[in-house]
Amino acid sequence: MAALVVTWYRFFKRRRPLLFLIAGAVFLSCFIASFFLCVREDVRALIPTGSPGLAERFAYVQPAPFLNVLAVTVGNGPEPPEKLADALAESLRSPEIPEAQTGPGSSFSPAGLARLCSYAPVLLGADGIAELDDLLGPEPIRESLRYNVRKLLSPAGLGLRDLVGMDPLRVHSVLFNRLAPLSSPGGFSTRDGHFIDETGTYSLVLAEPTASMTDALASGAIMRRARQAVDALPQGTESYITGSYSHSEANALAIKGDLQRVLPVSLLLVSALFLGFLRRWKALGMVAVPLGAVSVAAMVTAAVHQGALAGIVLGFGSVLLGITADYAIHTYYALNTARSTEKGLGALARPLFAGAGTTAAAFAGLFFSSIPAIRQVALFGLAGIAAALLTAVLVLPQMSGGRGPGLAAPCVTIANVRTGFSFLGLPTVALAALFCLLIVWSFGALRFDGDIRNLSYVSPELQKTEEQVRAIWKSGKDRPFVVAVGGSSEAGLEHALAMNEAVLAVLNEAGVAASSLAPLLPSRETQRKSLEAWKRLWREHGPEVLAALAPAAAEAGFSREAFKPFVDWIAAEPSYVHQESIRALGAGVFLDMFLRRTAAHSLVYTMLPEGFEPDADLQRKLEATGAHVISGAAFRHDMAEAAGADIFQFCLIALSATVLAVFLLFRTPLRCLAVLMPMLAGTAFTLAMFRVGGIAMNMFHAVALPLVIALSVDYGIFMQAVLEGRLEESGKKAVQLSALTTLAGFGSLLLADHPALFSLGLTVTGGVLAALAAAVWLLPLIGGGTRRQPHSEG
Repeated sequence: MAALVVTWYRFFKRRRPLLFLIAGAVFLSCFIASFFLCVREDVRALIPTGSPGLAERFAYVQPAPFLNVLAVTVGNGPEPPEKLADALAESLRSPEIPEAQTGPGSSFSPAGLARLCSYAPVLLGADGIAELDDLLGPEPIRESLRYNVRKLLSPAGLGLRDLVGMDPLRVHSVLFNRLAPLSSPGGFSTRDGHFIDETGTYSLVLAEPTASMTDALASGAIMRRARQAVDALPQGTESYITGSYSHSEANALAIKGDLQRVLPVSLLLVSALFLGFLRRWKALGMVAVPLGAVSVAAMVTAAVHQGALAGIVLGFGSVLLGITADYAIHTYYALNTARSTEKGLGALARPLFAGAGTTAAAFAGLFFSSIPAIRQVALFGLAGIAAALLTAVLVLPQMSGGRGPGLAAPCVTIANVRTGFSFLGLPTVALAALFCLLIVWSFGALRFDGDIRNLSYVSPELQKTEEQVRAIWKSGKDRPFVVAVGGSSEAGLEHALAMNEAVLAVLNEAGVAASSLAPLLPSRETQRKSLEAWKRLWREHGPEVLAALAPAAAEAGFSREAFKPFVDWIAAEPSYVHQESIRALGAGVFLDMFLRRTAAHSLVYTMLPEGFEPDADLQRKLEATGAHVISGAAFRHDMAEAAGADIFQFCLIALSATVLAVFLLFRTPLRCLAVLMPMLAGTAFTLAMFRVGGIAMNMFHAVALPLVIALSVDYGIFMQAVLEGRLEESGKKAVQLSALTTLAGFGSLLLADHPALFSLGLTVTGGVLAALAAAVWLLPLIGGGTRRQPHSEG
């Protein structure tokens, strides 16, 4: 490797202008282009794809209509809440927000109930039609007519005229009882086609944007549109905007703010460390290496992912600044303390490539993760390491020279090696065993946090707004649901609707009050059976009912023609109910709440009571229908299991790859243990911090473990090279400066508001500190007798 690096140096020495031109063009173009990257926050990047069940359930959760809405609560202002809601809905409607609804529509007012009642033959179901027997006797008929008279004489009587004429027997009372499960997911009451809170002070507008809730850029535009609409309301009106889009915007803004704060702080700290350690103004030019490496890494990752980059990954840029600065540091010290550039390069080549190789091995281990965001981190890190390494061995040597004529690389022979390792072998093994026991003790008690909400940023303002909205609508955060899944075709929709009916039947049998679309949109087969039962009812009882109705109507004061609409109704061929007819009734809001059709699926949702968790028996019965039960607690449990297994796998791969690389490079077991000592110390400290602190590990904590492993091994490799005489004593300063620049990168993340970035910074900072202490103080003690003497040239 030393000979190859020296050959590269000699080749490019004759072509320096071309090399500088190419390197400068690449770095500058990537740096400029990085300002135009599309940063995307998508929660799907945090879901393990290696767990088919979890990924499948999330695919059903994500399009849920009640999650893809923008909810705006208005009221307590100078105008009635209904008027405020109407004005807001009209202002919200736009190409970005085509739908904005204030409630189930006015067709459920007294004047429009007859239209809904006309669908009773297909909506009542066989059981509901059986209940009509109690309404068909002479006395029940007289009682119904007396009730109708009282209603017609009331202030609202004029609006009930058409309904009474069509339905004198009050069939609609049975129908409305059947429609009770349509109660909306938030438990709202309705008034004149509006969602109204129990105090009558606030109204709710539900807007459904066209963009996905995971699209951070679109979420920002939608939230700005909503704020403009709210600002146009009369002065003094209270308004609260909530929903998934507000969370997407808050996360995007938090990451943007963190990047604007963390990256400059990290760059400033790295520059200050360069200047403080090297005490030369030209040392500031070395900052171009990590800065260029981060720019290249960002562009490579974005190119692979179709021009977009997760904001969390870009936030990792401050970390990469600290990591890639190491290569410039070691190159600088090696070249400026050697008698010639070639001699310095020859001495540096093996530890530099060994350190880069072990770091790359740890990042490569992240590729085995089934979590997309972690795979992006892997690509981002590898691209940055490659860019920094190539710059360190190709470009920097052409900008710096040694202090003497060209000499061959240092020659170290076995005869020069002192045998102190045999004397200090026992302490080395004992310390390694102690750190390993601490790792096993700590890792065995680790808990994994599967709640991806804890990786999201919630601003104090948003948190306060959500608390106020929950107080107004008496609604909490989590509400489990059941989803019936069918294909995207009409047959698939029918299958999902039939499954949805079976779900509601199981819940009714268990006494669980659920919100369901099943009573309003039964499957075609269920409607057919209901229609047959309706026809059979009136074939058997129609003549006697009409015979009893005529004298009872005259007795109650109705004209002979008053109930002709009823006679026509029971004789007519009823219509089937479908989505278009439901929207014509003004009840489309219920379709929008419970039904979603995608390119792949027809999804029908049933909402369970707030805070309710189905027991094992009920869950088994629900899943026996073919539906999927999804609750926050169960999803978080499954997420913790899937991500925990995923993290254990890629951490084990990273550890194994790193250890294997060290043994291949150093071969002698005791030398390998010495090199691994900083890694063992850093990993043990990191895991012990979690166990002692009772901290549940999230996936970004876990990403930090391979990084601690890789970076700590680098310190061991370079310190061992110093102790064996492969590098000058200044190599110790290089290790210290490398660790400090890494700490600057990770430590700057402690300034981040976003929980994921803060988690990463907190974890690695502690581990790197422990590894640095082991490398600088502990390794010289256990390996102090192993220094090799460079072979004399002359």
